[in-house]
Amino acid sequence: MFVVPTSGAWLTFAFLSFMLCSALLLFCPSTRREQSWMMLWGIFGGPLVSALYWTDFWRPAMARVYTPFEAVLFGSSFLGIVTALTLWWAGHALGPERPRTVLSKRKVYLLLAVILAGLGLWGLGTNSVVATTAALFVGTIFLVGQRPDLAPIAFRGALVSLTSYATLIAVFILMVANSGELARAFSPFYVQHGLVQTEFVLGFWAAAFGAFFGPFVPWAKNLRLLPR
Repeated sequence: MFVVPTSGAWLTFAFLSFMLCSALLLFCPSTRREQSWMMLWGIFGGPLVSALYWTDFWRPAMARVYTPFEAVLFGSSFLGIVTALTLWWAGHALGPERPRTVLSKRKVYLLLAVILAGLGLWGLGTNSVVATTAALFVGTIFLVGQRPDLAPIAFRGALVSLTSYATLIAVFILMVANSGELARAFSPFYVQHGLVQTEFVLGFWAAAFGAFFGPFVPWAKNLRLLPR
């Protein structure tokens, strides 16, 4: 175990995610294309979502030790992890495009609805992580409504995301001698509500994240699931 300075906490956690994502890119060639495609989304989406979380869940005063690089590294890596493990566990290959039963404009509407729902709940005073969790769960319901065949993938995605996030946090805690100090320094939510409630909120966030993004590639590209 070693002591991580406050300025290096986010980079350490993001680098752990990047190492796992890189291992999956290397050893899971069957999902490499889909994983890489989703990682591109994370490069752009990671900093935007992280900026929202810095307004309340993470301490705004600590934002000076945060840079978009950590958000890019974690966002792209975690999206890649969830995508690769979900599709690998599903045991399906993504085949040629299925008939376009889900119109492109309906996809755009769904993505806009998820974004607006999250921002709306946050604007009403809901914690940013809770707001995005609720929006992702609602988005998953509509996604599965459009593609019922993806329901098992969404369920696997939730389990994969929750397990992966918990594993990364556990490894970080085992590596770092001052994890409690870092949590108190970075999260007013942790200080106010304690460890159990913080884990509960982050756990639901991870599950909602995986449920929505686990089946995202076949939904977005109208791909069918074929046995390997």
